[in-house]
Amino acid sequence: MRRRRAVVALFAVLAIGLTATPALGTFPFPGAGSGSADVYDYSRLHINNGACPPGPGSDLPKGFDCKNSFKLTDYAPQPGDQDYDPATENNPQELFGVKGPGTNHAWEVTTGRPDTLITVMDSGIEWRTPELANKIHLNMGELPVPCVGDISSCTTHYGGTLQDYDVNHDGVFNVQDYAKDPRVTDRNKNGILDPEDLILTFSDGVDHDHNGYVNDIAGWDFYQNDNDPADDVTYGHGTGEARDSSAEVDKQLSQCPNCMVEPLRVGDSFVADINHWAQAVFYAVDNGASVIQEALGTIDHTAFAQAAADYAYQHGVLVVASEADESAGHHNYPAALNHTMVVNSVTPGATAGDIPGIGGQLPNQIKGTPVQRPATMLAFNGCTNFGGYTWTSIESSSCSSDATGQASGMAGLLYSAARNAVQKGVISPDSSGRPLSAEEAKQLFRLGADDIDFSTPRCDPAPKCGPPNNFATTLPDSQRFVTTAGWDQITGWGRFSSNTAVHLVAEGKIPPEADITSPRWWQPLPTSGSMDVVGTVAAPRASSYTYEIEFAPGVQPPRWPLSDSWTTVATGSGTTPKKGVLATLNLDQVRKAIDTAPPVYTPLDDPTSRDLPEKDAFRVRVVVHAEGDTTTPWKTAIEQRQYFSHSDPDLVGGFPKYLNADGASSPAFADIDGDSRNELIIGDGNGYVHAFKDDGSEAKGFPVHTNKLNLSSTQTGGHTVYAPVLLGSPTVADLDGDGWPEISVADTEGYLYVWEHDGQLRKGFPVQVNRAYSESSSCQSWS
Repeated sequence: MRRRRAVVALFAVLAIGLTATPALGTFPFPGAGSGSADVYDYSRLHINNGACPPGPGSDLPKGFDCKNSFKLTDYAPQPGDQDYDPATENNPQELFGVKGPGTNHAWEVTTGRPDTLITVMDSGIEWRTPELANKIHLNMGELPVPCVGDISSCTTHYGGTLQDYDVNHDGVFNVQDYAKDPRVTDRNKNGILDPEDLILTFSDGVDHDHNGYVNDIAGWDFYQNDNDPADDVTYGHGTGEARDSSAEVDKQLSQCPNCMVEPLRVGDSFVADINHWAQAVFYAVDNGASVIQEALGTIDHTAFAQAAADYAYQHGVLVVASEADESAGHHNYPAALNHTMVVNSVTPGATAGDIPGIGGQLPNQIKGTPVQRPATMLAFNGCTNFGGYTWTSIESSSCSSDATGQASGMAGLLYSAARNAVQKGVISPDSSGRPLSAEEAKQLFRLGADDIDFSTPRCDPAPKCGPPNNFATTLPDSQRFVTTAGWDQITGWGRFSSNTAVHLVAEGKIPPEADITSPRWWQPLPTSGSMDVVGTVAAPRASSYTYEIEFAPGVQPPRWPLSDSWTTVATGSGTTPKKGVLATLNLDQVRKAIDTAPPVYTPLDDPTSRDLPEKDAFRVRVVVHAEGDTTTPWKTAIEQRQYFSHSDPDLVGGFPKYLNADGASSPAFADIDGDSRNELIIGDGNGYVHAFKDDGSEAKGFPVHTNKLNLSSTQTGGHTVYAPVLLGSPTVADLDGDGWPEISVADTEGYLYVWEHDGQLRKGFPVQVNRAYSESSSCQSWS
């Protein structure tokens, strides 16, 4: 929702608290007293009664508030509640006022499993966080078996089973198993036993598990390339992400109370080098992660990053990606890579407590009073993004970062429910060995979403209908972004319900798979000719499938009373997965459809610009039906991409050039080969420096590239990775007075390069800055 000025409006009502009866808490949750003697039977980890409001027998966790834990609850305000609004609770467009995803009922299936691992790729971890200390995944391959005797009886023995390492017999291996180990003390002096104490105690310079990462005891720091992912600048973002998805629930409410979490540091804030993220992805996949949680924005984009996202996808690991925080259509990386699941944020509408200047001073019984009507839980969060890659919206507060944390925890619940289903024989594992494929998990998020559509009149029950085009709000100088039936670029498939998706998994209702790999996201395509659509269709859990490839004009559907106009391009069927060319688009037909379609936006309501920058957009989707069933929702998979139909009569022959990376380095123009015609010289995120001639070819000796990163093939999945070129323009100048220009650039690893005009590296280069100038002993976690 767009807000231009703050306006004061107050409606005072009485507040009535309604808090869940506290349950006995521990980790794992619920504890060993839940009715099973086998602490390693993780299918027992669930609650029995998550009803809101809670009644007798409720075993919701301590601190769970049905009315106010809106990121978790399925509670809808009732008459007498401070935030009750009959215009909301009786309105299907407002989802009848239901506050959140219903995780309180998803927990009746599973509260997560300690063998479901969520990796948080962010600014590192603040080890002094009690609600996370016991949740951090420990690498048995780099730790000795805990000792429970006096120090004279302790032996340094590596290797064994979970039962060998779980010396306190609570069903999970974590730092508490070293609580009585006389070798382990509070080495970092933060007042708690935490995994950094183990890092400081047992780091010996030996790669005990032979994975290329020496003493990777509790994650890894890919930013500083050491074995302690500590947030040594206390930025806090990565710690907050871990708390959102995976905190110990009786200390901090989280979505997946029993999922383990692994901190992988990729930067000193949420702004990072995408190659550090890519390294972390290969590490996480190879070390058993189910979910990759990234609420990042990177300074670059590389082919290595796309290879990492593909690697995760192919191995059944879901990448939950932040759409970023600018209230814009900006394409944020890594989210904009193929094979991620992009989430943004919907949030409660403004209340009296939000009013600048006075909200914090109001009595508690007034702070929660809505100041916009109808009251809503579906306000587009003003610090989140939108666009063609929006998959689902998540009830959250702190922008897309919070949405990413909440969604990652709910993804952990999906994988945990799937592990339970495998254990019980309800489903079989995916071919990757994980319980779900990444595409199945992504489709489950689509199926679990409740459509946010303020365009279409809703009649529930008939003949009672909500208003059409209900984009109005009483919040002055504001308007809702346009949402429509089905998918739209503002809210994706709608607000995700973990309750719906987790129960689908528990019942073995796993959808088929659909994927598009070419053309690339947002690729401009000609207005005539043809283009192949390349992807995959499959239904691994069904005997057969049918599929359709379709296109529709517009960045999203037009508003009611109009609807999407999909044109079928190709159909097919199969019994085994089909990978390759699925259809061929007639680009003349696409252009005609765009030209004759009603506009999706007007200059007054386009969320990006009055100039309608996406007027040439269109969408292509692949729809797969397990066993040809077109009516049962969970038997259908849908994947789509956004493209542009555009011809540029002024485009120079030989262009555009696809770099498969960012081209964020500003270009320079110079004649480097003496033909009296300038070359366009530019560096890219893959570490290449190009010198393009006016026909699109490269000057002799080009492209050249920076140094290969000092990474093993294990750390890069076998890919060759060069250091990305920094953002500045290449310097082109005659440095030695010989009449020929030299080209110089700097890379992200601190090296300066100089090449001769023919692409030969100049003698003495590259040179590197003194790295000691970038170190501060006060910032080092340990030595």
